Amino acid sequence: MPPKQISELLVVVVAPAASVVAPAASTAAAFPGFVHQSGGLANDTYKMDLILIHPLHLIGLTCIYVASVLKEKDNTAWFKDLRVDMNVVKNIAMEILDFYDTHKMITDEKVNDAMHKLSIRI
Repeated sequence: MPPKQISELLVVVVAPAASVVAPAASTAAAFPGFVHQSGGLANDTYKMDLILIHPLHLIGLTCIYVASVLKEKDNTAWFKDLRVDMNVVKNIAMEILDFYDTHKMITDEKVNDAMHKLSIRI
């Protein structure tokens, strides 16, 4: 593929992920912080390879699921109405949580040490 087609493909594949949780904005008054939380999760999935493995609608639903668990809101009936395979959603959620767990171990001190070592070599 020429580079132009690749960039167009990336826009088509990546752009919808953050907008999946946008319809939940109408419920912002009922669930304060919920839309912000799920949108932040959707934004963080850009740093992972989830968009290459799972359909975007499942990633978006997983972000909503994780945000609802963090806000202690029970929406199992809503997911049941959608007829979503919750095993897939929970597997994606585990991948997201593993990503956060991995990045928690990277401290500023480790980053500063690496930057210092790089500056010495240059």
